This record gives sequence, C-alpha cells and structure tokens, in this order.
Amino acid sequence: MRVSTGRAAILPLAIALTAALASGCQTTATAPDASRAALDGFLDFYFHGYRTGLPDASERAEFAAKASPAFNTALEQAARAESCAYAQHQGTEPPLIQGDVFSSLFEKANGVQSIAAARADADHAEYKVGFEYRMPGAATPEVEWQDTVQLLRTGNAWLVDDVIRGGNWDFGAKGSVKSQLLAVAELCTTP
Repeated sequence: MRVSTGRAAILPLAIALTAALASGCQTTATAPDASRAALDGFLDFYFHGYRTGLPDASERAEFAAKASPAFNTALEQAARAESCAYAQHQGTEPPLIQGDVFSSLFEKANGVQSIAAARADADHAEYKVGFEYRMPGAATPEVEWQDTVQLLRTGNAWLVDDVIRGGNWDFGAKGSVKSQLLAVAELCTTP
C-alpha cells in the first residue's frame, strides 16, 4: 500500500481537521494529554513567571487563566489579608506568607526530576511532580521531594485546583496550598 505524502494528500486532512475544530468537535486528544499540557503550563509559570512568596497582582493575573476559580479566589483572599495586615502594622512585621507558596521548599524548586500521572478521570487529574533544589554548579541536588498538582476540568479547560506539598523534612511546608491560602485570608479582614 502506498501512502501519499504530497500536498494533495495533506489538504483534505487539513480541511477536515479545521472543520472539526470549528464545529466544536473534540479531537482524539485524551484527557491525560490535555491535563498534562495544563500541568506543563503551570510549571512554565512556576519557573519563569513567579518569583516567590504570595504572588503579586501581575503574577496572579498571569496565573489566573491556569487556575480554577476556587484557587484564584483563595489567592485573591490571601492577597487582601496580606494588604490588611500590612495596613495594620505598616511593615513592622513580616508578610503573612513567606517563601515559595507552590512547593514544599521555602527557597523554591529550581528543577523537575520526574512527572507521573497519579489519577485521572473525566474531570480530575493529579500529577506527582518530583522537584529538586540544586545549588548553582552542583552535580547533585541538595533536596529532592514530591508534590502533587491537582487539576480540575472546567468546561474544556484543565486548571490547577490545588497543590499538595509533600516534602518530608522538618519545617517544610506540607498539605494543601489552597487550604493555607484560605486560612491566611482569615487572619486579617479589616485594616
């Protein structure tokens, strides 16, 4: 059997694909493919668009399209509490949230060692992300750990709904980022 690879063979395929996408038909991309792409978008933001601490207004705006409405709400409420606390103490006390919000390590991860799908269904996905922190020029990481990124399908988009920090050392941030943000939001409600 001969398969044509010329322009004449590609044109009908391109037209069919364009028509399917324009009509709203789903292609054969599976939920894990789409959720993994969303995870990759989050990691790109984490390593290139986010510094550390509670994301500032511009970081939250960049992250908003990658996060579920509930996660965005938690971030905004924590930011309001942070502003409220600052207004009360005029900078004489440290911020309510310090260090990396999105991972177990205060200093922030600077590499990914592994990514493994942990759970996937039609509307939820979880990925175990093996992070590392490596000193500049070091051959081996100082610290290695695994956090879980939870994604939620909202409409046709996969969005980050929470990060469960799983670092196993003393004083490491542990548990749900969304829960931590909501707890911080309760610390200061009126300036």
